[in-house]
Amino acid sequence: MLRSDAGLERQLATQTASSSGGLFWRILPITVGLAICALLVHLLVVLVVRPAPRTYSLDAISSALGSGRAIRELDVQLAAPPSASQQDDRDRAFGLALADRLGVEPSTVRFVLIKLSRPGDREGSGAAARGRVTDETRDAVDAIGEMPDEIVGDFTAALRLDDGRWRVVRPLRRSAQK
Repeated sequence: MLRSDAGLERQLATQTASSSGGLFWRILPITVGLAICALLVHLLVVLVVRPAPRTYSLDAISSALGSGRAIRELDVQLAAPPSASQQDDRDRAFGLALADRLGVEPSTVRFVLIKLSRPGDREGSGAAARGRVTDETRDAVDAIGEMPDEIVGDFTAALRLDDGRWRVVRPLRRSAQK
C-alpha cells in the first residue's frame, strides 16, 4: 500500500506539472497579443492623430497689437519683426487687413503665417521667390471684399511703434497654456 501511495503521488505531481505548463502556454499568446495591441493603439494615438489646428480672430490679433496686452492665447512682446522677405502675397493681404483694422499705414504692419516645411517642397518655393506685394495683390484683396475673420495655425504679427520698436504678437505655445 505504501508503494501505491508513492506512485499516486508521483502521478499527481506529473499531472499538476503538465497541466500548469499547459496553462502557461495557453496564457502566453494572449498576454503577448494584448501587449502588441496596446502598443499599436499607443502608436496610432501618438503618431497618427494630430490635434486640431488653433484658430485666431483678426480682431483679437489687432486688439493685442494695438493695446500691447496679451489676450487669451496670444503673447505680446517688443521684439524683432518678421522679415519682409518672409511674407508672401497672402501674408501681405492679412497685413493690409490688420493695418486697416488698426487704422495705421500698411508699411507699419508685418504678418507672416508660419508655414511648415514638408519633405518634397521644392527649393525656391518660399515667400522670397513669390515676390513683393503689388497693385494686383491689393486689387485681389479689394475684389474679395473681405478677408477671412480667422487665421488657422501659427503666425507672427508685428506693428512698428512710433519710437521705431516693434510690438510682436504670436500664439502662446501649447505647453505654455497648460
